Amino acid sequence: MVKLTCRDHGFDCDFEVEGVHASEVLAYFERHTSFKHGTKFVTESLMQFIIGSEYSCLFCNSKFDSKEALSKHIDTVHHSSG
Repeated sequence: MVKLTCRDHGFDCDFEVEGVHASEVLAYFERHTSFKHGTKFVTESLMQFIIGSEYSCLFCNSKFDSKEALSKHIDTVHHSSG
């Protein structure tokens, strides 16, 4: 099952879409965010969110697609050496 919610992407909005096929979920979510929030997501970035990230923050469990992005997050948000 695939699920995307606006709150997971920083919007103060209760919209969520869930389904078996990622392509359908992506299409509904992209349509909603474009119309309601004026934001166009790149399908590949949403797919990465669905699949999951290889790098997780040990402090807050945030997900990142690269070791460098995780390290920068830890350095700036948690003020610790990543």
